[in-house]
Amino acid sequence: MKMAYVKNAELARFTFDALTRCGLEKSEAEIAAEVLSYADSRGIDTHGIANLDSIYVHKLRCGAIDAKAKGRWLREKGAVALYDAEKQLGLVAAKYAMERSILLAEEFGIGCVVVKNSSHFGAAGYYAKMASDKNMIGLSMTNLGSQAIAKPLNSAKNLLGTNPISLAASAGEQQDFILDMSTTANSSGKIKLAARQGQGIPPGTLFNKDGDSVEDPNAYLDGSGHLAMLGGAQATGGYKGMGLAMLVDILCGCLSGADVGPATGEDEARDTTVDNNIGHFFLTINTPWLRDTGDFKRSMDDMLASMLQAPTFLPENEIIYPGIPEVRTAKVRASQGVPLDSILHGRLDALAETLSIPAISVI
Repeated sequence: MKMAYVKNAELARFTFDALTRCGLEKSEAEIAAEVLSYADSRGIDTHGIANLDSIYVHKLRCGAIDAKAKGRWLREKGAVALYDAEKQLGLVAAKYAMERSILLAEEFGIGCVVVKNSSHFGAAGYYAKMASDKNMIGLSMTNLGSQAIAKPLNSAKNLLGTNPISLAASAGEQQDFILDMSTTANSSGKIKLAARQGQGIPPGTLFNKDGDSVEDPNAYLDGSGHLAMLGGAQATGGYKGMGLAMLVDILCGCLSGADVGPATGEDEARDTTVDNNIGHFFLTINTPWLRDTGDFKRSMDDMLASMLQAPTFLPENEIIYPGIPEVRTAKVRASQGVPLDSILHGRLDALAETLSIPAISVI
């Protein structure tokens, strides 16, 4: 498929223009553009500008996300706080919440912030990295609120979301560790990306009603292919992924007051195809309170180096850990630009026309 290459700064400009045209304040549009640019620059193409029209602009224009919402702190005591985003753009609410988590960690050694009534917050790694950039450990996660899109353990009904988890910790000489993973075998965004670009998907990503693996991403779009939970390709597998997804729902939903699908009892009529009232969870650990920063980073370096230097079965193979691929991609894209496939590029051109903003300039 033909690709157009665009400077990341141009994608950020386009995002800013689109979101301010949808009523978002400039300062908040800048935050959103920064979060999406983080994803695009590092090759996390499923969580960058690809979602601008279909998620953020769409929901702002229909009112599912309130461009004027400011959010409010409902509770704060010691090292914990609860934030009501009040239908705020999740990219913004999450940035505010992680900033508060870091401040609490600076004061108390640890900071925990939970969020309700939010929306899609983009790449979880962005927020965890905010803490690691300050020599702390950051943990971020989000559920999908009312939107249940995964069928674990023999279920004929969607019960869970992709419920991503990220943890970031800084190293010294080695590349920082940044884990950012969904609790399903693959994210729904990667499946949609593969379908858009006419590619197949790895075995074990989707399964059909008979529990057989499906490798056509279009099966997910037409409803005949279902997301497999992490750790199991069949309808009867994925127990570990199910457990992790439930962990996320507990911390992001049950703890904050956000929705946790599927609806039951009096809420049975609640629409579980949309992601209303999403919850987030952020935790920051002030590592210097527990261990000297230099000693911690040396331990990180020793652990990470042991991974990189371990023998492989084939000489041409290498062992890499979470964080390395994204940094490598960022270096390439800094000079070559971010690739946009022709379908996505066309959608963004159409969005520019709809919003009467300058179209994206390619390199």
